Amino acid sequence: MIGSTQPSAGGDGSRLSADTASGRLEELVSSLTRLASRERLRRSLVADGSALSPTDAWLMRYLCERGPARMSELAAWQGVDRSTMTTEIRRLERAELVARETDPDDRRAVIVRPTPAGRAAHEANRAAAAAVITDILATWTEAERDQLIRSFDRFVSGIAEYLEGAGRE
Repeated sequence: MIGSTQPSAGGDGSRLSADTASGRLEELVSSLTRLASRERLRRSLVADGSALSPTDAWLMRYLCERGPARMSELAAWQGVDRSTMTTEIRRLERAELVARETDPDDRRAVIVRPTPAGRAAHEANRAAAAAVITDILATWTEAERDQLIRSFDRFVSGIAEYLEGAGRE
């Protein structure tokens, strides 16, 4: 049952077959996607008063954690064309969360960097999301949290590798 607290493996310690595990993971990814799109959760994962959309938040995280980036790099990372990225960045620029400047190494290229206000918005959103996740995991043991992080990190890396290897975005 989706959303149940039943363990993945049988209570007797038996293991799931690869097909059964894949099917269960597909159900869980579908449930996670559905739940993550719920307005109540989306609102709770951002700071009070934040007007950042999920896409805005992803872009701000990228820029704040990795540093200034070319528009073409951001478009490739997000899996969209440059015109779509230009629209996204213009909105963030109007909100004074990012600044665009000419790349000194290639005057034809544009570099985007977060402003101090953009960094502050990013940090406020990270804190809000961390508080929600802390609440969700409050009853988990340290070992359970560690296992989730290791497994989820490996799963997300596998998805990224799949997309890169298959040439899909």
